[in-house]
Amino acid sequence: LDRSVTTMHLDKYWNFVKCTKEAIGPPRAWRLPNGSLTVWPMMNFWSSDGMYLGKQYSDFAGPVMHHGIKDDKDVRGHYFKSDKDLKKCIPNKEAMISAQEIGTKTLGMALHFKEWFNQGASCRQCARRCIQSFSCPPLGNEESPLPHRK
Repeated sequence: LDRSVTTMHLDKYWNFVKCTKEAIGPPRAWRLPNGSLTVWPMMNFWSSDGMYLGKQYSDFAGPVMHHGIKDDKDVRGHYFKSDKDLKKCIPNKEAMISAQEIGTKTLGMALHFKEWFNQGASCRQCARRCIQSFSCPPLGNEESPLPHRK
């Protein structure tokens, strides 16, 4: 564990992420000798970074969990109005938005972060094609673009 990496100083973390993404290529379903490993496209799986979604959620579309929420006050005061609601698992409806709203918010984020998302609408993982409906698929094992393989 590198204790110099904190939520305030993420340069080392982002350098690691960039290097890893360059090494493995776009999200895909990898076929391995004894099984498989699937890396899903960002914002298209059960957990997404809550900060990029304004800590909002939808009961109808998108992720069911927010990763990156580090403070229990966010859970107790934002996602649930009270400790009583938390114990009964009654979410704060004020943090909930419609499927269309969360899709629009996610598309806006994807268009803003051009280095993280394929732009356009013609490729299988292009933001304008699938991000708004949370339906971007992982590429197949042999689908282009392929990363360097030894």
